[in-house]
Amino acid sequence: VTRDLSRRVSVVHDSLDEGFQQDESSKSKHNISVKQRIVKEIMTALKGKYIEDNVEVAVKRKYQSLRRLWKEQEQDNHEEMQRTKIKAKKYRQRKRRKFDNRALVVLDSEKKYWEKLSVDFMTEESDDNDDTNALIVHQLQWRSKRLCDFLAKLDQRYEAKVKKDGTFMA
Repeated sequence: VTRDLSRRVSVVHDSLDEGFQQDESSKSKHNISVKQRIVKEIMTALKGKYIEDNVEVAVKRKYQSLRRLWKEQEQDNHEEMQRTKIKAKKYRQRKRRKFDNRALVVLDSEKKYWEKLSVDFMTEESDDNDDTNALIVHQLQWRSKRLCDFLAKLDQRYEAKVKKDGTFMA
């Protein structure tokens, strides 16, 4: 198959209203129809210049090329989705750990307030996108100053306990 033929197949394919469906088999109704239209258009426009078998091979290669690119993109999307899931799990675990650490230092007089809270009241965290391993802490806008002060007091108490005991509790 010549470069000229491959280029012509690409031009005809790209000019169609609807080209190959890369997520479908080459034997799907739609893709067979697209293949037939491309072969017919090239054979009609360039009578006798190309052998029909060569045109069919060029069209098949065009489909395979598009399919390969589509699969690579799907793989990249899957890998990105996996990385996103792992990050989300890591952040949920950090929130849970933060909640559990604070629970360790709640005084008896504060228990009635603490029992109303859940992990959802902990701040949101995300990575800095420049690969510095820095965390960005996002304060929850709906959280009251009183609650923020209470949680800050628990954090100070926990930090003091860690310094005193020399170990992490949760």
